[in-house]
Amino acid sequence: MSSLRTRLATMATMSVLLAATLAAAPVAAASNDRHHGRDLTCRSGAIAPGTYNSIVVAGDCAIPTGLVTVRGNVVLLARSSLWTEQGIAQLQVRGNLVVGHGAVLSLGCNITECLAPGVLSASKAAAVTAAPTASTFERSALVGGDIRADDAAAVFAVFATVAGDIKIDDGGAGPRACAAGGVVKTRGGLQAESVLVLFYTIVDGSVRVTHTRACLLFVAFTMVGVDLVETGNWAVGNGNALVGNLIGRDLLCRRNTPTPIAQMNTVGRHSVGQCAIGG
Repeated sequence: MSSLRTRLATMATMSVLLAATLAAAPVAAASNDRHHGRDLTCRSGAIAPGTYNSIVVAGDCAIPTGLVTVRGNVVLLARSSLWTEQGIAQLQVRGNLVVGHGAVLSLGCNITECLAPGVLSASKAAAVTAAPTASTFERSALVGGDIRADDAAAVFAVFATVAGDIKIDDGGAGPRACAAGGVVKTRGGLQAESVLVLFYTIVDGSVRVTHTRACLLFVAFTMVGVDLVETGNWAVGNGNALVGNLIGRDLLCRRNTPTPIAQMNTVGRHSVGQCAIGG
């Protein structure tokens, strides 16, 4: 329990740092910022570093380098995609990140690695102890509000920090055929089919994954301040795994098919249902 308190204290420190970072205008972006203070609709291509009031993503867009700060919300419209490059680009959102039907959100993730979590684990393993104290540009995204995804094709969050909640829900029932249905073409011609990957991510609130039909549901080495909840999900293909997470309050798994693989999780209060420790 002392280890849990220590790591939760680290999370609290990160929350303060997140708030301070989001409250401060980035000097590098503001000094020569022709995009300062405007709304942007991106239909394709790169989003230039700078400060925006809001961003609407309507096509296949990326933040390949630099710092993009958004005072309000970032909204991904249906079947759009947004990417940030780990280590050389960062997205700061003071509001919410909203992911629409069939859209792909990739924060700090090489999609080839993210679709093969074993490879992702091996490639990022050396960074696990450094993640909570990573410098600004080692964090792929800082989100002041929530990440909300409704029937998204894929959500990847690697080395992200979220001050609110992560809520993933598509309202679906029954399995989805990974090889046939729900296929979204992504940057570089690769395909993503109903995928959720959270890796080395800090969430001050809760992570709630409900009623999804996922080809891959993988939550690993993520610090969750409150609850981690999986309810009514169907996972096929690579399946459903919760590995090595630090959860401040409760871990709750109910009505998931198949039963999630839950290993090496540290739970502050109760583990309930299919993910119950020792159950």
